[in-house]
Amino acid sequence: MYNPPPYTTPHPHHHIHTDASTTPTNMDRAQLVELLKNNKNLSDSTLRTYASLLVNFAQRLGTTDVDTFFDQSDHCIETLNERYTSPQTRKTILSALYILTGHASYKSEMTGTIAQVNQMYRERRLEGKRLSTRISFQAVREIVESYERECRARPTPVSITEYLLAAICSGYYGNEGCPPRRLLEWALLKWTGDKATENVVDWRKNTFVLNIYKTAHSIERRTGSTTQTVVIPKALRPWMKQLQRMHLSEYVFVNRAGRPYNSSTLSKRLTAIFNFSADQLRSVYVTDELYADNLMKRLETQAELMGHSVQSQRDYYLKDNNREENADADA
Repeated sequence: MYNPPPYTTPHPHHHIHTDASTTPTNMDRAQLVELLKNNKNLSDSTLRTYASLLVNFAQRLGTTDVDTFFDQSDHCIETLNERYTSPQTRKTILSALYILTGHASYKSEMTGTIAQVNQMYRERRLEGKRLSTRISFQAVREIVESYERECRARPTPVSITEYLLAAICSGYYGNEGCPPRRLLEWALLKWTGDKATENVVDWRKNTFVLNIYKTAHSIERRTGSTTQTVVIPKALRPWMKQLQRMHLSEYVFVNRAGRPYNSSTLSKRLTAIFNFSADQLRSVYVTDELYADNLMKRLETQAELMGHSVQSQRDYYLKDNNREENADADA
């Protein structure tokens, strides 16, 4: 559930027209980042995102003057609700406006929008869990094996890529140390690179070396390093080496045009393969392969390998038919 970042009182010189040297009259992103840095809890990437959103929003407002955000909050909120249909986008822009200005009107509007976003997420998760209860891991296995047969019959870059994606992203080889992780980690996977900062293939150890993933910062705080390794399943190694010889991209997984995937396009590709989402694949894997035996130690190990917490595993990815039925009855 989304919680807004803690707010720090805006810089006392936020009426920046009094200081021309710091006034981003052309909505300069870099200068907006500096203004937003009043909140010390924001990461650099969040600051850049907020600044870009505010620049784009200013274009919708038809202004280049940052003081518009301070002096015309009612107009800003009205325009935001008219021009942006996505509550997620509105929530993020309102958060940026509140961080920048400290105006209570932005906070109030943001609070209402957060409630809409959280309700939307609850509905999506409930629907995802309902769909997951109709999927078995045996069905997932059969799909992977069908792509393997296609790969053996016609070993092209496309068929090999799709088989590897199906096998790696589904957890087919989870018992060999290759559980289903989030898609961005595989989209960023390179054949070679910096093993301390990037996601790369390590042929010397037959592993995927992962440094860019959702829980990297918490892992680094606990262990002193972001690096996690995932075993390349023995059956997949020859196919991966054949794929590496077939194309010249630095990225392992590329689309039919030879361009690397991002998490969105990879999600679409995986949905086309399995006819359900990557999150549902993770849910089926956690439920059928892990919770079926109720082995807590294995759950903890697999949660870390999958890049999430045991609590997320239980609360989000675990299918629970009785819990769903009870939720439906309560509703």
